[in-house]
Amino acid sequence: MEFKEILLSDLRNGNLAILTGAGISVSQPAGFPLAYNISKKILNILTSSAGFPLGECVLNEIIKRTQMERLWESVDRASNNGILGTIPMLEKGKPNLDHHFVLKLSQKFNINTIFTLNFDNYLEEAFLQCNGAISNLTETSQPYISRLKKNSDSYLEIVHLHGRNDSGDISSLATTISTTGVALEKEKEDILLSSIKDKSIICLGYSNGDYDTFPLIDRFCEKVYWYDYKHGLSQNVYELVREYPEKYLLLNDEKGIGISKFLENCINDDADWQAIKDLVSSQKDIKEADLFCHFELAFLPLLGSNEGHRRLTSQVALETLFHDIGFSDMEDTIRKKINSKPTQKKYYAYYTHNVVQSEYAKKNKKVFRSVLHSLRAYIHTPSDYALLDVVGSLIVLWKIFPIPLWIIKKLCELTISLVIRRGEAQSVQKGFFLLGDINHFIAETCFCPSTDAIYRGFKHLVFRNSKTFHLLDRLCFLLTKPLRNIFLKSALKEYSNAVLFPYVNSGVKVNIAYNLLAALRVREVSAALGHSDVDDRIEKVSEDALIFYIQQKENDGQANCYASSGIKNYYSGNSEDAKIKLKKAYGLYSKHSSGKSKSESFLFRLGVNGD
Repeated sequence: MEFKEILLSDLRNGNLAILTGAGISVSQPAGFPLAYNISKKILNILTSSAGFPLGECVLNEIIKRTQMERLWESVDRASNNGILGTIPMLEKGKPNLDHHFVLKLSQKFNINTIFTLNFDNYLEEAFLQCNGAISNLTETSQPYISRLKKNSDSYLEIVHLHGRNDSGDISSLATTISTTGVALEKEKEDILLSSIKDKSIICLGYSNGDYDTFPLIDRFCEKVYWYDYKHGLSQNVYELVREYPEKYLLLNDEKGIGISKFLENCINDDADWQAIKDLVSSQKDIKEADLFCHFELAFLPLLGSNEGHRRLTSQVALETLFHDIGFSDMEDTIRKKINSKPTQKKYYAYYTHNVVQSEYAKKNKKVFRSVLHSLRAYIHTPSDYALLDVVGSLIVLWKIFPIPLWIIKKLCELTISLVIRRGEAQSVQKGFFLLGDINHFIAETCFCPSTDAIYRGFKHLVFRNSKTFHLLDRLCFLLTKPLRNIFLKSALKEYSNAVLFPYVNSGVKVNIAYNLLAALRVREVSAALGHSDVDDRIEKVSEDALIFYIQQKENDGQANCYASSGIKNYYSGNSEDAKIKLKKAYGLYSKHSSGKSKSESFLFRLGVNGD
């Protein structure tokens, strides 16, 4: 109860922002299905159409490991057929009391911006129910912002951080659904920060299941009030509450009475509140079974025009999902199922299938197979981005035989330069990353034999633990440093161009940051060159990535972050912290042999073993 009093104080002082999540739209008469139920429904449709039945335990484990948005992306990648158009089928209800409560809270305490992670328009509908004419809703230049007229000189803005379903128009969602839970676009991030920096925020119906919003809240908010419905928040939130009790304040609704009733004392003197309660109670409840029935009828045709087409699209969607979440055994099984029948090459799913197979082959060091599949994908659907997939596979091939295959490297560079000149944003960004990859490899492998090459060469010999080897290792490093730094500077420049490319949204930037971290590059390169002025956004995505990987329990991702930080400390002379971080990384790596080997090699230089 004391937290409610502190909350009221922040409200009266105008020091509070509001963030709503999916939980606010669950109560009747809105009746929006829980993310778990939506994911389960989609997976049931996919497994049934693919002829790939899964047991209840396996299904639950997949849902546990998968953000709903990642599942949507897998289906969208496989179908390329407007699958997002089915989202409005789940939004057939009416605003509930929680929507009205949020609006009353903003009205009473003069809060002019509400942030929501929901696609639905229930907050806007609730406002219009109580404020009359549709003219009170005005257009803005940003499709994800609703501006609602409160009086002659005052507006309420509702900012849909993950996009908005505007009367069935999903154009604003199409660019955000695949990166939801990954990172906010810069424009949205700036709007959010302008309202939350050094202030308090109350999170309602938000369980902290994403990656884009929480890191900003964690970094910039002074205090976070978190409404907890029957202990339904992510484990990460409870850990934060225990670790930082003065910053994270839990509003614990153990009885599950709901947001509006639990916090009703905040607006208990509002004269219209009883009338709003009567209005909401008069609305008809929505049945989840009916919603899912309409949803399935709309969803199935978008998987394909006939049974064979739907089967292939569903199988490739599952293949993509299993690849993304690291279910390698199931990925192998579904891939064999796809390849066991003549592939219908006319369908878009064939392109996605080859892209995923190329990624899988590359990951498992089957380079020629990776090149073959990327070529098949490019021939099926020619584009600059598909062409760069081919280039990426060829670069991996060149890395195995860098001197004999130098011509491949030159052809790749020419192709990348051509794509960059053509100027398609996402392809240009990928081109910069590949150029950075080439330059980094040259610096690390060809001109710095003191890294993995020498370490691996002497791995099983007593010599590598001798003072003589340490001396030779250091001598090689110093002799090759001038030439090495030329290529490292070039790599850093290209990586910076890729991560900071202004047009493409931050979701793509974080995908690239993941690759940089996986190769232990961002911090390593900047630290090795003494670049303290590397743009803050590169550092930010690196730090935020660790929060995300801890939430998702992805050990290799966490290990990449710890290893990068450890290598940075190694280069900057902070040996003790380097040892701690690198030992953590070594312990977390599982099948990531290159990451394990590299962290072990730096531990060796620090005079310790990874074990």
